[in-house]
Amino acid sequence: MNNVLLTVIHGGGILLLFMAVPIVIGVAVYKDAKARGMEPWLWALVSALVPYCIGLIIYLVMRASHKGLQCAACGAKVEPAYSLCPQCGSPLKYKCDACGLPVETNWALCANCGAALPQDRQPLTRPAGAKTGKAIWIALGVLVALFVLVIAALIAFSFAGSASAAVVRSLP
Repeated sequence: MNNVLLTVIHGGGILLLFMAVPIVIGVAVYKDAKARGMEPWLWALVSALVPYCIGLIIYLVMRASHKGLQCAACGAKVEPAYSLCPQCGSPLKYKCDACGLPVETNWALCANCGAALPQDRQPLTRPAGAKTGKAIWIALGVLVALFVLVIAALIAFSFAGSASAAVVRSLP
């Protein structure tokens, strides 16, 4: 009786571990992708749901190829420190109406003077290479299809194995 209880507790711990690891990976990838201007929900789901950490590896490869920012007006490559686009001259940062210093798009208050900032502003830069995202959705579709095929194959083999065992038992 005591061994059965320990086995159940041990098995439950392993199951909990197998459920917790993908969740932790998904949360970490979500935060990192959001900070890099990538699609956070897409990458969190891919990294958490694709088995054997293949999704995490795909994310890490794509993250390494994700480079810099581009001007929202002309698409020229820009650096985060730029205030104006060197190609078209468009502003890349908003300025505080009260003090005139640059402010970030998501700030509610100016860090210099404390003046309230409008909250409906659109970013003046975008992540480089973030034109459509169509390739990412195609890759995700292929990964999901492969995942479904693997699950279907596992189910089919488990039923085939139980059927063959029944046939062997019925032989004289």
